[in-house]
Amino acid sequence: TDGSGMVQETDCKTCITTLREAKSHLNRLAKVDGKNPSELLKDKACRNQLIKDFRRQSTLSLKELGELFGGLSESSICKILNN
Repeated sequence: TDGSGMVQETDCKTCITTLREAKSHLNRLAKVDGKNPSELLKDKACRNQLIKDFRRQSTLSLKELGELFGGLSESSICKILNN
């Protein structure tokens, strides 16, 4: 957890633990939507929700999440997560 106790431990058999795994998960989500990942990330509301989902479902660092979502800084990821 992040220490606040709010994050529920997900069953880590389903946890995303690597950037490669996260990228393929993002690709699958985009396909379901009939888009490619960069189109998906252009929609800020959608992108921000995905960042929150990935934060819950993965063990990726803020830096890795930023990389996954188009080169955002750790502080940008932090702001999105706190909104």
